[in-house]
Amino acid sequence: MASFFGEVRDLSSRAVDDDETEDYPVFSLTSEVTDDFEKFKSHCELVLFAVGDISTAFVKCYFCHDDTKLLMTVNYLRDKSDEDSLLTGHIKNSISSKQLKACSVYSIDCNVAVCEILPNIPEEINVDLCSMIVKNLACARAVVFTTCHMSAYKCVNPNVSETSFLRSLATSQYLMNNTCKIPTLSPPNFLANFPAAVLTEFEVNNKPAVAVICYVHSNSLDSVSVEIFEGILDE
Repeated sequence: MASFFGEVRDLSSRAVDDDETEDYPVFSLTSEVTDDFEKFKSHCELVLFAVGDISTAFVKCYFCHDDTKLLMTVNYLRDKSDEDSLLTGHIKNSISSKQLKACSVYSIDCNVAVCEILPNIPEEINVDLCSMIVKNLACARAVVFTTCHMSAYKCVNPNVSETSFLRSLATSQYLMNNTCKIPTLSPPNFLANFPAAVLTEFEVNNKPAVAVICYVHSNSLDSVSVEIFEGILDE
């Protein structure tokens, strides 16, 4: 499905029969909030979304502290039909019916929250997950930290960089009032999945949001990749 800022999930082929599209999995989301959430939600002004291990490590190192409090978790569960249950077998059935965590939300200040998006969540839940988080927190602004492999970056010179680098993409409301020093992500490059869902949500609601993308040679967690995000601290 396309959005203002990229694909939030893969599109099915138009040549596929309607009956075949019914095989796509359907997921349900549930949220669990803590007592601290009720005190915090009306004061939230900014949410920092960390998507992936490298982004999460950066946010934890540079923003989280001992007073960080858990506010909310969101879990997802695949909805299974009776026919699907017969086909998949008991072992796979028991695995698929288990609730899995999609994200955790913490407060790091009286009006700032961090949302850690777990890696490898189903692309089918990106839009609903984003909507659920934003609806619960009703935040005014957002920053998204995410990573992409260097091979996905398209440019005239394929040897654009031997080291990791940052690019940014922002909503129109953000650009009206802010000047981002991080170079803009230029076409034909685009965001995908959850980061695209966040920027689209904020664009539609006329709110400021910016995504910071770190292009890396490896998705393995290391200090060098984490430190590249330091460029955002000057913003």
